[in-house]
Amino acid sequence: RGGGGGVAPLRAFESLADIKQRLKSSTIVLLPATAFPKVITAFIAATETGDNKATGWPKFVAGFLVDPGPGARAETDGTDGSEKEHQPVVDDTTKAAPTASAALATLLATRKGNVSAAHWSFSPQPKYPQKDLRSITDIGGPREWNPSGFDAVSRLFANLPIVLLDADGTRVARAFAAENGKGGTERVAEMRFAMTAAADAESNSLSTNTKKSTYNHAKACLSKRACQPIGGYSVVAAVGDTTQNSSSDLILVSARLDASALFHDAAFGADAGMSGLVVMLGVAKAFRGAIKGAQNAGELPIDKKQKPVAFAGFGAEAFGHAGSRRIAGLLYSKTNKVYRGAGAGGNTARTTHEETHPSALPKWLRGRSVSQVLDIGAVGFATRNGFGDEANIFAHVPKGVESSAAYALVDALTHAFATTSRDTGVANGTVVNATFVGSLVLKKASAATPLPPSSLLSFERLDKTLSGVVLTEYDSQFVDPFFGSAFDVGVDQVDPLRLAAVTESVTRYLVSAAFQNANDANAVARHVSRKDIHAVTEELVSCLIDPSIGFGCDVGQKLFTPTEVFPSRYAGVASPAAGARDFDSETDGKTGAGADDTARFVWEFLADVTGDTGEVTCDVKCARSTECAANEVCVRATGEWSSSGSGRPSISVSVPSSFGTSETKAKGRSYGDAFARSQLDANSLRENRRHGPIHHTRLPRRSLLGSELGFGDGDDDSKRNGRCVANAIRFVPAVSAKVTFDPDALLWVVEDDTDADTDTDTDTDTETEHETTSSRDDPIWCESNWPSAIGVRVFQVDSVASQWVSLALGAGITFVSYFVSKELETIARVRFKEE
Repeated sequence: RGGGGGVAPLRAFESLADIKQRLKSSTIVLLPATAFPKVITAFIAATETGDNKATGWPKFVAGFLVDPGPGARAETDGTDGSEKEHQPVVDDTTKAAPTASAALATLLATRKGNVSAAHWSFSPQPKYPQKDLRSITDIGGPREWNPSGFDAVSRLFANLPIVLLDADGTRVARAFAAENGKGGTERVAEMRFAMTAAADAESNSLSTNTKKSTYNHAKACLSKRACQPIGGYSVVAAVGDTTQNSSSDLILVSARLDASALFHDAAFGADAGMSGLVVMLGVAKAFRGAIKGAQNAGELPIDKKQKPVAFAGFGAEAFGHAGSRRIAGLLYSKTNKVYRGAGAGGNTARTTHEETHPSALPKWLRGRSVSQVLDIGAVGFATRNGFGDEANIFAHVPKGVESSAAYALVDALTHAFATTSRDTGVANGTVVNATFVGSLVLKKASAATPLPPSSLLSFERLDKTLSGVVLTEYDSQFVDPFFGSAFDVGVDQVDPLRLAAVTESVTRYLVSAAFQNANDANAVARHVSRKDIHAVTEELVSCLIDPSIGFGCDVGQKLFTPTEVFPSRYAGVASPAAGARDFDSETDGKTGAGADDTARFVWEFLADVTGDTGEVTCDVKCARSTECAANEVCVRATGEWSSSGSGRPSISVSVPSSFGTSETKAKGRSYGDAFARSQLDANSLRENRRHGPIHHTRLPRRSLLGSELGFGDGDDDSKRNGRCVANAIRFVPAVSAKVTFDPDALLWVVEDDTDADTDTDTDTDTETEHETTSSRDDPIWCESNWPSAIGVRVFQVDSVASQWVSLALGAGITFVSYFVSKELETIARVRFKEE
C-alpha cells in the first residue's frame, strides 16, 4: 500500500507509545498488526496539515512493515537467526492468505481468555464505507456502520510504503530487526514502490494553479497512461423463461464477487464478500435441483411456466458498486427496456436501439422488469468466535418502498426461515438429513436503519418503488471487527452450518415466489434437499474461503483451470475487452476476455447448475462457446487441471507477435493484441508490472491486464473436454460506464463529466446505455501503474565504527602509497640518468 520508498534502518516497535519514545531518526518500522490501527491513525492525524508534511515522530517513518501477528510468529518459532541473508522480504503473494489465516486463528483463540485482546480489531475501511453512494433516503446525521474502521484505505500515502509481510518475510524482518536492537543501524531495508499516478495526483492537488474541485485525477492519469481503471466482470444467469423480448418480470438474487483491503494482494473477504457468494451459488443449485427433482418425479410438468429467477454475481462492488450500477443502468436505460424513472413509476415507449446496436445487457434481460431484488451480504460470520448474533439474520428494506410490499416480502422470507429451522429434513417419507440446523430467525432491521452499503443501492437510486431486501448478519452496525482487512480470511471467519441454513431458507422462499400455484410450489419444495445443500455449502466454502484448498477443490478442478489456487478477491484492473463501447453480450458476454479466477469460477458453476446439463447438444466436445449454438455455452471446457509441484497451476498465454493487422483494425476487437502493441510502443507502459512479456506463464491475477484469455481458448484437441448446454448465462462489464477503451488510440477514455453530479431529464431519444442517471455520477476508481522492480529487500551495511576504520585504513594506505610512489620515482630518475 502506498508509494515512494527509500533505504533506512529496520527496527521493531511494539506500540504507539514505544514509537513516540524511541523513534528519533529515519527508520523503516516493523510493527505488529495489533498495534497498526492506532499507529496509522495517529500518523494520519499528524500528517493531515495544510502542507501535508509530517511533524513529530511521523517525519522519521520511512515505511511500515506490518507483522501479521501470532500466527506468523508461531510459524517462525525456533529459527536460529541464520537466515539473515540478502533476500527479498516480500515477493510471493500466495503466502499471504495462510499467514493471515493462521494469525487470525491464534488471535481468536487468545480472545477467549484475554480481556484486553477481546477488544482488538483490524478494519482499515471507513466507518461508513462508500458513503457517497449511500441510500437516497439516508439523510440523517453521522452513521457508523463500521465502528472498528480506522479508514486507511481512502488515504493518500504517496511517499509512505506500507507492506503486509508473509511468513518468510516476517521471519527475515524479525531477525534483522532483532540484530539492530533498539538503536542499531547496520541492518537496513530498501522499499521500492514508485506509484506514478499517486505522485502525480499529490502534486496536482498541492499545486496552487489547480483547483481541487475541478481537477479529475482519474481522467488525467488515464490520459497519461499512468494508471488503469479498476473493474472486471459481473456474471448473470437465470432459471426459468429466458425468451428474448419476454415481458414477464423476474426476481434477482445477487451477491458480490470481490473484496477490499488495505493490502490488495490480501483481500480475501471470507465473510464480507464470499459468505454471500457461497449462499447465492448454493441457492442457484438447490433451486434448479428442486425443480428438476419435481419434474423427474412427475410432480411438475416439464413445460410448467414459472417466474424467472436471475442470479447475479456483481464485480468490483468495493469500488463504487461498479458491477451492480452498470447492470442497473442497463436495465433502466430507455434503450433497453420500458423505463421506470427514479421513483416516478412512469413508462416511456421502448426503442429498438438494441436491434441495431450491440449491448452489454443479455438479450433475455431486455424489456423485463425486476420485481424483487434479494441481495445477500455478509451472513456467515462465525458466532462461535463471540461476535454477532448467533440466532438472527436481519432483513434491510428500502425506506421508499410501500410498507405493504416491504412487509409482504419480509414476511415471506421470515416464513421460509421458520420452515428451515423446524424442518427435520423429511422428504417423501425419507429422512434426507438428520442434522438439525438450530434456530435461525429472520428479523426486520430497525426502522431507523437505512439500507446498508450493498448492491441494492444501485437499483434503489433508479427505482424507489422496487421491492428489495438485503440479508445481513447485523442490524445497525457491522459485527465483524476485521471487515475489509487481510484478517477476513479462512474458515474460522465463517460458520458453514449458518450459511447452509440461509441457503435453504432463501431457496424455500424462491420456490414460493416463483411458483404462484400452491400445489406446484409444494411439489418443488419437497425436493429441497438439506443434505445436498449442506454438502454443496461445505464444498463452496472450501473453494472460495479455505486458503489451504481454494480452487483446488473438487468442483474447481472439474470446472476450470485457475491461474491461482487461492487468489485475492481484489477486483484488479479492467481488461480492455470489458471497456469496449460496443461490448456485445451475445459474443463478448460468452467469453469474458480477461475475467479473473473468481468470476470465471462463478460463471462455470452457474452455467453448470442452471443449464440443461442433461442433454449434450453438440456432436463433438467443445473448447469454447463459439463452437456452440446461439442459445448455448460451452461448460467445463478447461476442467481437470493438474497442478505443479508447488500446487499452483499455470496457464501459458501467447500474444501474437504481429500487431495491427488489417483484420484487427477493421474489427476493432482484438483488445489483448492492441494493448500488447501499446506496451511495445509506449515507454511509459514498458515497466508496468501487470504487462507481462509477449510469451509468459501467468501466475498471479495481477498480470491479467491486456490478456485476451477467455474460456477454453485455443484449438488444442486436448482442451475439447467441454460440452454445449442450453444456457443464457453471460458476462457483463463491471467497470464505470464513464470509461471506455479506445482500440485505435490504445487508451482508456473518460467521457465528458460536465454536470456529472446534476440530475438531468431522461426523456431524450438520444440517450445511450452509457448515459443513464446511474452512470452520469459513476465514480471512477483507478490503480497506478507500477515499475517492474518493486518490492522490499533487506541487507546489512557496515557500522559507523567499521566505516571509520575503513576510512582510516584507506587513508593510511593512500598515504603510504603516495610516499612509496615518490620513492620509486626518485629511484627511477637516478637510474635513468646513469644509463
